[in-house]
Amino acid sequence: MTAAKRGYDARGPGIADLGERTVRSETNSSVYPPPGRSIAAWYLTPLGGPKTLYGVIVAMPISVTVAFFGARVRLWRILNLTTAPMFAVLAVARIGCLLQGCCYGARSDMFGIHFRDGSPVYFDQVESALIAVGAKTLPVIPTQGIEAIFLGILSVWALRQDEEHGRHVFLRATAAYSAFRFAIEFLRADAERGFYGPLATSQWIALVVLVAIAVAGRTTGRFFGAERDTDKALG
Repeated sequence: MTAAKRGYDARGPGIADLGERTVRSETNSSVYPPPGRSIAAWYLTPLGGPKTLYGVIVAMPISVTVAFFGARVRLWRILNLTTAPMFAVLAVARIGCLLQGCCYGARSDMFGIHFRDGSPVYFDQVESALIAVGAKTLPVIPTQGIEAIFLGILSVWALRQDEEHGRHVFLRATAAYSAFRFAIEFLRADAERGFYGPLATSQWIALVVLVAIAVAGRTTGRFFGAERDTDKALG
C-alpha cells in the first residue's frame, strides 16, 4: 500500500515538529528568535528554533490523525507502529543533548562527567562563579545519556510489543516515559528549565499525561490489560 493510498500527508511530521516547539515555548523563557530571525522562521524551520522532547509525544496523535485522515486504517494501529521509531529518534536527540552539553544533571564527583569548554554546562558554571573563565568544568550527572538509554530500551520494547500485536503500545510507552521523566527531573540542574512552584514544567506535564492515561485506562479497562489487537494489516 502506497503512502498516497494510506492517506499520508507531509503535514503530519510538520505538526509533530510544531508541537515540539510549542511545548518548548511554554516551558522555557528562552524562546524568542535571535535578532534578524522572524518568529515564523524560528518555529517552522525544521533545523532551527527551540525544541523539547515532550512536544513530539504530545503532538504525535494529532500528527497521525492528520497524516492518515480519510484512510481506511485504524489510527490506534498506526500510532502503535510509530511508537518505536518515535522513541528511537528521541533517544538520538538526547545523545545530541549529551554531546552539546545541555539538559545536564546536578554536580556529582562520583557519577558526574566533565563537559567541554563552550558547552552550556561551562557557561552556566562560569556565570554562577563556580569556575573561572577557561577552567575545566565541574563534573555533572549525564542525565541526557541516562535518558537516551531509557528511550532506546523503550523503543525496543515498543517494537517487540507491536510485533506481538500488543494493544495500546503508544499509551503504555508514553506512561513509562512520563514516570521516568518525572523522576529524572529531580537529577537535572540546567538553568533553562521552566518551573512552576516546586516542580519543573516537564514534571507537571508528566503528571497530567499519567493522570489522563490512568483515567482513560480505568474508563475502558483495556489500556493496561492483556487484550491483543486483532488487526493484522493496515488495510
